[in-house]
Amino acid sequence: MPSFFSSKPVKAVQACGYGVATVGGGVTTVAMALMTMGLALTIIGIPGAILVGAPLTTASAYGTAKLAQRTAHKVDRAMN
Repeated sequence: MPSFFSSKPVKAVQACGYGVATVGGGVTTVAMALMTMGLALTIIGIPGAILVGAPLTTASAYGTAKLAQRTAHKVDRAMN
């Protein structure tokens, strides 16, 4: 049975949701990077910045990049 409704509006709404999540991830990544830099400014915080801050910031940046990739895919599907 053919679908009488297009999935393009659904994909567009999904793209908006992913776009908001991508912006939130970007803000979180910047906040984590600033926290890591602030932690690294103290003598005691240098090991914490290396062992905790840097890996968490890297993971956050990776997640943001994956969200951006997914957002681009949804926008592409909604437009084509």
